[in-house]
Amino acid sequence: MSKEKVYGIVTAIKTLPGSYRYTILSGRTVSMESPQRFELGDALEIIGSGEHAALREAEHPIEYEELMDELAGKVDLGKRSQELKKRGFSRHAAIDEVAARMLPRLAEVVAPLVRSMISGSPIIVRFHGDGDGSTGAICLYKAMSKLQDELSIEADVKWVLNRGISYSVESLYYDTMHFNDYESAEKPLVCIIDFGTTEESNEAVKKAADRFNFVWLDHHPIPKSFTGTEIDGYVNPMQFKGTSDFTAGFLTGVFSELLADIHVKEIMEASLISDFSAYADKSDSEASRLATVLDFVTGIKNSTRYLDGPVTPSYLAKLVSDQEKLKSVHDYASGMIEDAIMMGIERSKRYTTSGGIPVNVIDFVHIADKYGGYLLPGRYSSRLQGRLEEISPNGSITIVNFRNAISIRVSKHIAEKVDLLNVIDALKDSSDIVVSGGGHREAASIMAAEGQSEAAIKLLLRELGA
Repeated sequence: MSKEKVYGIVTAIKTLPGSYRYTILSGRTVSMESPQRFELGDALEIIGSGEHAALREAEHPIEYEELMDELAGKVDLGKRSQELKKRGFSRHAAIDEVAARMLPRLAEVVAPLVRSMISGSPIIVRFHGDGDGSTGAICLYKAMSKLQDELSIEADVKWVLNRGISYSVESLYYDTMHFNDYESAEKPLVCIIDFGTTEESNEAVKKAADRFNFVWLDHHPIPKSFTGTEIDGYVNPMQFKGTSDFTAGFLTGVFSELLADIHVKEIMEASLISDFSAYADKSDSEASRLATVLDFVTGIKNSTRYLDGPVTPSYLAKLVSDQEKLKSVHDYASGMIEDAIMMGIERSKRYTTSGGIPVNVIDFVHIADKYGGYLLPGRYSSRLQGRLEEISPNGSITIVNFRNAISIRVSKHIAEKVDLLNVIDALKDSSDIVVSGGGHREAASIMAAEGQSEAAIKLLLRELGA
């Protein structure tokens, strides 16, 4: 019996110790390892299958774009856009209107990701390490997995949980080192979810712009000095008359449902709850439970202490589908959060602005001593603010300091009046004590000079009129 023969073209090469791993595009993609050196664009004949398969040069050339168009054409973005509009994106008319306006732009950004997945070009997905970023990562992981099955392709994807709020030069260096092991028909692609819209990303953006493709899905306010909007793959609801309440997890969910035929509404709702969006439906017990669990698992420093696997989208996707484990983690995390919130309320120092707004200041060191392995100052600030708003329904401000970092939260309905970002800019301009700062109108942070956090808080209180 003659061996099966398949013809394809080399679209990606990864250099391994003593050999090469090839991605070969035919009517699907095949990943094969061989000590023999071939080049990008080489037409190859794959003889046999499995561990006995062999590679050799084909007699006739193969057109890359023809094969790519054939597979990529199966992702009918026009049809999917119409289906999404018809079935709706959420329970909220306002957020649905923004999502509908964004669809044409999202379709443009989906296309290069599809090409990268098909060609086996290296992809790094960086998602912010919180509930919002992780919901986006789960949605995208589900969509990419579904598309790989549908098209019989093997995408090369590395997932990175990103703790910082910028796409830093250090991150760029890490990504570059990873990509250096590859040659590929498409540019390497970096996907960023729920962070990076800050001036601190500009240097990395400038250095990476001509070398990588980007899919950048964020919802944070866009500083005038930020240059990332010039990147083809940058998408932010604020560019489409939306607000930061249209969370990055929700945005990535829309993007993912466009990429593949998946349904992730509950996960998208969890992103709204996790990020304290005005669209959050706190009566949705399932989404609330997901939000609490994802906040917990992305916040712990030592995951092996609490979890039986690393914090990756594949692990998180399995966790949220395991109801027994989900309940166990939720109950544990909820108990910790409740105790930490009560500690914060009891230990807070209380002030009042000239406009009658209560301001609560908490030193996080007491919380860190007990729960530092899980609770992080930023997300703790949001949780505490939510509880304090129940006590002060007319609005309040929460300030949580830990070492030189100071997190600030403002009730949404007084955010315009407080104008937090303008307050932070004034602090940076008028004093050397505050070295950096930024964020949302309702959630922001500042960094004080070494040993100057108390002085920075005094300046902040004065600027707030307290």
